[in-house]
Amino acid sequence: DSDWDLGGAQRYSSGAAHNKQIYNTLAVGYALPWFGLRVGLSGVIIHQVIDSKVALSLDNGINNWKSEDPDFDATVHLLAKQEWIRNAAISILAQPWSPIKLLLHYQFHYDVHATGKAAITLGDEVSGVAKITGERLKMHLKMPGIFRAAIGYVMPSKRMDIELAYVWENWARNEVIWVVPQDITMEALGKTQPLKPIPLKTHFRDSYSLRLGASYDLLPAKFKVRAGTYLERGAAAESWTSAGTLGLNIFGISIG
Repeated sequence: DSDWDLGGAQRYSSGAAHNKQIYNTLAVGYALPWFGLRVGLSGVIIHQVIDSKVALSLDNGINNWKSEDPDFDATVHLLAKQEWIRNAAISILAQPWSPIKLLLHYQFHYDVHATGKAAITLGDEVSGVAKITGERLKMHLKMPGIFRAAIGYVMPSKRMDIELAYVWENWARNEVIWVVPQDITMEALGKTQPLKPIPLKTHFRDSYSLRLGASYDLLPAKFKVRAGTYLERGAAAESWTSAGTLGLNIFGISIG
């Protein structure tokens, strides 16, 4: 019998991620004469770098193959990138009443089609019966659209302000990450076969958060106190949380 829930997340013996998103932005804004209305538009160029390492349990039907034993793992280091991904964001700021400010912001979703390579190391028990050659691959994933809304209040004396914000991220669109080998083959039991495209199911859901913060001038221009709290629903449900799909529910308090 399996020691792990077959209907739950994949077992990982280890995992590490050093992914990067590099943004280059050019923004323009325009102020309208009504209600302090301002509109901004940003053109964005994104450089996406995927640098992840994970040890996956294998199961290929061989007798005595122990899919939950690290000696039967394959450690995969993925390094891929895509440059010059076009994206955009739009912002609207309004001040319908002098103490109140409203902000709406939306960053559009985008897709990543990265090219790179994979370094695959087989566990001690696997390396005796199998061999991997080749390294080129492509990766396909979907990044979320992000919507932000906030309302802020500033006391007429300017000594205190408070802000409430809501953030929604459309992670559900990234339900599967595709790893597509280009020249990678596996030799086992006298047979050599190209590795098929690998779907990494994330089971992601949309995430959202509420954030509340305030500040107060105890000694104007000398000493200010700030405090805040936030609550976020993670992109990964608890039953699907793993080293490869980390997106926990979060609650936090800050004081400064």
